[in-house]
Amino acid sequence: MDLNKWMNEVEVAYKNLGKSLSPKHKEILLSNVPDKSTAESADICLETLDALLRYFWVKVNTKKTFGDKNSITKRFGKTLEQNYGVSEGPFLDLAYTYWTFKLESHDLRDDYAQLTISQIIFKIEVMLASIFFPTPGPHTYPDDKRKMHQRDMCRDFASEFDIERCIAQSPYFRSTATKSGGCLSIAIFFIIFGLSISYIFVN
Repeated sequence: MDLNKWMNEVEVAYKNLGKSLSPKHKEILLSNVPDKSTAESADICLETLDALLRYFWVKVNTKKTFGDKNSITKRFGKTLEQNYGVSEGPFLDLAYTYWTFKLESHDLRDDYAQLTISQIIFKIEVMLASIFFPTPGPHTYPDDKRKMHQRDMCRDFASEFDIERCIAQSPYFRSTATKSGGCLSIAIFFIIFGLSISYIFVN
């Protein structure tokens, strides 16, 4: 997905919240991440992150994706149904929306990686991956903590999503034993994430 299409997605995300993307929004989002910025820039960035994350869950709940599902098969050599051993349900809906989001975000990495909107999209992808599609390693959350993070995110952003069935279907819980590790609640995650944005956009 090229930059223009991503900006169209941002506009739809704002419209879903009854808002519009102003010329000032576009100016900030399409600029490189600045060395110094203003409180207004930080507010717009956080507002955009919130709008895009909510829009992500709208797509999940309506079984929509950010790109062609076949792009996943082309990239990884198998469908998500084959990879995860799940034929239908909320986990699969979430997985298709997430993986198309991730793959489409790659189009921004070569020429547009330093743009503010690109950095917001990359941070959303990392956030979702850490909670729902973690890479195995010593810093992976213990299963019980990750379930808590998943429930908290859905409570705040997608209350209609069947998170309990999603957890039951998730192969990440079926195939991994509970690990010891750090605990990071979704509230603290967003506080830290918000501070990181403030650090980037307000100096």
